[in-house]
Amino acid sequence: YYSILNFSKVFLLFLGKRKELEKNRWHGATYSELEMSKTFFNERIKIKSNGTIPLIYNCISGNIIPRSGFELKVSEIYSNIVSIGAEYDLASTKPCNLLGHIARIERNNHSGHVLKVKVLSKHYMANPPDPKSIPAFVNIKLKFDKATGQYLSQPRFGDFDLVVAQYKSEINRYLISESLERMDIGELWVGYTPVGRSAFNLNEDMNIMLAFFHLSNIVRYNPQHLYKLLDSKYWPLMLGLRKHGFLRFIKLMWGNYIGKSFDLS
Repeated sequence: YYSILNFSKVFLLFLGKRKELEKNRWHGATYSELEMSKTFFNERIKIKSNGTIPLIYNCISGNIIPRSGFELKVSEIYSNIVSIGAEYDLASTKPCNLLGHIARIERNNHSGHVLKVKVLSKHYMANPPDPKSIPAFVNIKLKFDKATGQYLSQPRFGDFDLVVAQYKSEINRYLISESLERMDIGELWVGYTPVGRSAFNLNEDMNIMLAFFHLSNIVRYNPQHLYKLLDSKYWPLMLGLRKHGFLRFIKLMWGNYIGKSFDLS
C-alpha cells in the first residue's frame, strides 16, 4: 500500500500539485477496527474530503469530495478491479461490477455518425444494465438496441473529426480501464468500465489503492482478522490482488498521466 501511496504522490508532483500535496500528506481515508468483525464484503472505508487519496480523485475525475466525505463497502471496491474479477465471482454471490465492452464511433456521412457500445461481459450480455447506470457514457444518453445487442447514441451529423472530438469530450474516459485504441478502423475502445449509479464513481486504479489500504489496515492492526481470512473463501481474492494489483496500478496511473492507454509485453 505504501508503495502505491508514494507512487501516487510522485504522480501528483508530475501534475504540478506540490502545494496541494503539502496540505494533504495524510491518507484521506479511514477504516475502523470495529469493521473487521463484520462480514468481509460489508466492511466499510470512509473517504474524507482532504488527504492524498481525495486529491488524486480530484485530479483524475475533476470532482470534489464534500466535507462530510462518503463511505464505500469493501464489495464496491473489490468488484471493480479487473485482474481479480474471477476471484471475486468465486467469493461473492454477485458478478464482477465491470462491464467489458467495445466502444466504436461509426462513420456514416449520410445517416449520421453513431457511437456504438457492444457488451462483452457474459453476465451483462444476458442482463443489459440501464444506460444511466454506465457512468463512463452517461453524458451521451445511450439507448439499448435489443436487435443488435448494443448501446447506441443518437446520430450526429457534420465533419467526422469534429463529431469524434465531441464524443470524446463527453465520455468520462478516466472510468474506462485497459483500453486499446485502434485508429486504423475508426475510433475504437476495448476495455472495462464500472456499472452502477453513484455520486462518486471511482476508476480502477483508485479501487486498487483502496483495496491495498484496506488490507494494510488488517495486517497492521488486526492480525487475528487476517488469520480468519487465510481460512476463508476470500483468500484467493487477496492472493490475486497481491500478484497483479501493484503492477496494474502503476500501468493505469501512468496511463492517466500520459493521457493514453498502453500495454506491457
